[in-house]
Amino acid sequence: MVMIPHISPGLRAAVVPLFLIVVTTLSAEAADKSAPPAGAGAAEMPSAPASQPEAPVGVGAGTPLETKAPDQAVTPPPGRRGPQALVTIDGEPIMDSDLRQTAEAVGARGQALATNPTTRRQLLDQMVDNRLLAKAAISAGVELDPNYAELLAAARINILAQLYQKKRVARVTDEASLRRFFAAHKAEFSQKKIKASHILLKDEAEAKAVLELAKKPGADFSALAKARSKAPGAQNGGELGWFPRGRMLPEFDQVAFATKKGELAALTQSRFGWHVIKVEDVQGDDGVLYEQVAAEVKVAAEKAAREELTKEVRGKASIAVKEDALRDFRL
Repeated sequence: MVMIPHISPGLRAAVVPLFLIVVTTLSAEAADKSAPPAGAGAAEMPSAPASQPEAPVGVGAGTPLETKAPDQAVTPPPGRRGPQALVTIDGEPIMDSDLRQTAEAVGARGQALATNPTTRRQLLDQMVDNRLLAKAAISAGVELDPNYAELLAAARINILAQLYQKKRVARVTDEASLRRFFAAHKAEFSQKKIKASHILLKDEAEAKAVLELAKKPGADFSALAKARSKAPGAQNGGELGWFPRGRMLPEFDQVAFATKKGELAALTQSRFGWHVIKVEDVQGDDGVLYEQVAAEVKVAAEKAAREELTKEVRGKASIAVKEDALRDFRL
């Protein structure tokens, strides 16, 4: 039996990170339900900044070559069986906990394993291949390769960061904390959508003049947009299509979602200029209950916790980027 000595179990497969690539490929077709569909106005109205990625995936995320029985019995969570061996390799098992750990290491894409038996089997097959390759590497003396030590060091950093982040995030994902987060950010989980058009202008005086023209009885907002708007989509009458809260910039969202169907919003300014907005139609409302969006609340709370933690640790450090070296860097 081949074993990897002198390193912690979480790092034993650090030099064989191929499963990360495979899972990403296998799950690429899984739709990310949390991502909003491209709206009709996507090219015209710049959206809010993209969210930060999920917890970093370390190159060493993986499972040990030797799976030891736990020292004491562990009670599985409700709805989950006790430890189960999914496959054995020369008598050594790969446990369901190993597969679960691997899936969790790739974040949201790993959720495909819950509903896609084909993906689940392919990932298990890759884990088997990785174990066999790792054993072959040990027999071939790959651990003496300088690259091994470098990858192991990188894996250690990533794993420590990932585990610390996971522990900190867990503090704010109990039921009580999630409900408090929901209460403080309820508008973000609104089921309300609006259909709107806008006219983008460069200065406030012109924006006020156009707003007054748009308020006149019988005013043709689309024609005004075509004639006066500086936005790329002006020739489409300034149409933005349907969008939920959070799709547009905060200052745009705030006035647009406070406006009733068929009315003009209060004049607002963003970094792109001044906006004259007309709400064409409204769907849904803001009366969402926690139970309706509990899963979304958990995702948002975890994301906020990760961002806050990153901000915290950066604030305690002295970071000096060597811009010249970065600019001259080549692969």
